[in-house]
Amino acid sequence: MKKRKSLLLSGLLLGVLASGVDIKDRVFYVGVTGDYIRNHAWGGDNTHYTGAGAKFGYYFYLPNQLHLGNRVSLGASIFNKKTYLTNKTDKYPTKIGDYFIDVDWIWGVNNNLHPYIGVSYHYVDFDMKGFKELGWHGAGARVGALFYIGEHFEIELGGEYIYLGSKTDSDYPAETPTWKGSVALNYSF
Repeated sequence: MKKRKSLLLSGLLLGVLASGVDIKDRVFYVGVTGDYIRNHAWGGDNTHYTGAGAKFGYYFYLPNQLHLGNRVSLGASIFNKKTYLTNKTDKYPTKIGDYFIDVDWIWGVNNNLHPYIGVSYHYVDFDMKGFKELGWHGAGARVGALFYIGEHFEIELGGEYIYLGSKTDSDYPAETPTWKGSVALNYSF
């Protein structure tokens, strides 16, 4: 599964690089991110995830008639340590890999502040002590804002509402409502 996922992301990236998008609108980025995630999996319990990790990826812009920036992002967030809480009582060390594709419509309030709305698709690996590894996937909507600092740095504040379902665990095939809030500092090059 991990090999197939890596091949998929690599294929998408190569397709973008070979496309007709202007090279100046193609940007690689690396950064750090802090996330808070809440969903209703595992028998309806409120499940909370909090933690920080690394973020990296690639984005490019597409032209449109509304003069808004259509930004498409391919990326991943990797958390080596994360806290898993069920009803804020039980805690488990957790490793999470979040592989995503975002399509955002961005407009400018001024040169530094750029709100956005968009849609996203996620494939998420959870590795929790005491639980077998689960593969989740799903789509949702996102909203947030970008704050540009100079030519290379940006701060992103965002929230997402995603429906996730398990690919590998037959006990959780249904879509699970999930809220995700995050703050990230990215460096683009």
